[in-house]
Amino acid sequence: MILEKRICDAYRLGRLVSSSVAGGSRNTCYVFHTSTGQWFARRRHADYCDEKRVQFDHQAMFHFACSGVPVKPPLVSAAGNTWWRADDALWEVFEFVEGRHMRDGAEADTALLGTVLGKFHRAGSGFMLRYEKMGARGETDPERLSLNAKRLRNENPETGPVLEPYERLIAQSSHDLPPDAYRALPHTLVHGDVQPANVLMGEDGVRAFVDFDWCAWRPRIYDLAFAILCCCSSHEQPVGKGDIWALTQAPYFNAEATKSFLDAYEESAGALSGDEKKWLKPQIALTWCHTRIDGAFKVSREERRNFLSRPIPEDSFFHNAS
Repeated sequence: MILEKRICDAYRLGRLVSSSVAGGSRNTCYVFHTSTGQWFARRRHADYCDEKRVQFDHQAMFHFACSGVPVKPPLVSAAGNTWWRADDALWEVFEFVEGRHMRDGAEADTALLGTVLGKFHRAGSGFMLRYEKMGARGETDPERLSLNAKRLRNENPETGPVLEPYERLIAQSSHDLPPDAYRALPHTLVHGDVQPANVLMGEDGVRAFVDFDWCAWRPRIYDLAFAILCCCSSHEQPVGKGDIWALTQAPYFNAEATKSFLDAYEESAGALSGDEKKWLKPQIALTWCHTRIDGAFKVSREERRNFLSRPIPEDSFFHNAS
């Protein structure tokens, strides 16, 4: 409890009453109960601690909050910074938001998400700061995904046969959505990881977008692909609990929820262009490959073959989703 008390002192949160572990697949998160209320403390993963990156993420959060988008920016510490370091760890603290994770495949929730994500993208177009995160295509870059598939095969030779469907889908999607076409799409500041665990809901709608580790200047379809795959689709188990196995389940296309989401999004953000609609299918496919291939590195080596060999969507899923 010594570290927790130091964080409370650094942010003037009052007397620590208790702390509990919260969810997260890479960052280490806690909920603090103090004499002044509840707070969400997050130790950023070591890969996300470059201070220019942290500044970019935090400035983005302040920008959205000032634009009326439901985002809680980080607290400012007693030293005047929006983060706090202890040894090699970098910590952030946020106001705790009461709410539930959005329900994947729930038409009412996807309509609310579409409206607010449209507002998010409209506000994001005016954000001027830039910080490159993993190249122009981010975690869904075909070359990067192919290299990670090769790395999995090298580290776990038994995964070779189960990786083949992913590699075929990456190759086809890379052909369907070439780099020049991707770069020509309308860009804005995207969230980068729109999935149920990162959208807190209440009776009044979306209460907060959380986890800005992958916010970046990218085409709007980057977020739309995540939303259709993770939020609009149905799954055997709820995705929102944040577990990597739950997040990477095979999606089942939900036409009503997807239409509800896209209709609300276009009403809020403006109509999608013909090119955006055309390229959404291969972007969803690349996003799907990212969730499974990169997700495999978050489980033990012994579990990777089973992780990758779970059911995958039929091609008709990507056709319907776009």
